[in-house]
Amino acid sequence: MSLSDFFKETAPGVTVWVVAGLGSGVVWLVRRVVTNEKALALLRQELKAQSEAIAAALQVREQLRIEDLRRLDEVNKALAEHRAESAENNREVSRRLDHLIASRDA
Repeated sequence: MSLSDFFKETAPGVTVWVVAGLGSGVVWLVRRVVTNEKALALLRQELKAQSEAIAAALQVREQLRIEDLRRLDEVNKALAEHRAESAENNREVSRRLDHLIASRDA
């Protein structure tokens, strides 16, 4: 049997194997792409859910920050009023002491 006869006899079998191999490779590749697309879709959903949760948490945090600033403003106003009262009381005490000292020295 010559080499050309060998190729003529084995060519159909080899062709079948090559076509079958290429076909299975294409099927594997398509399946892999579809699987990856599904995984990417799931990741997108997870990222969207996380982004929404983070946005909600930031909104709550901002509301709490605004409320804290309002309360801090109230505390600062109350502190200023207290300091003004305290200063007035200190001035009154100083006047009385000065009066007592003056009356004692007189």
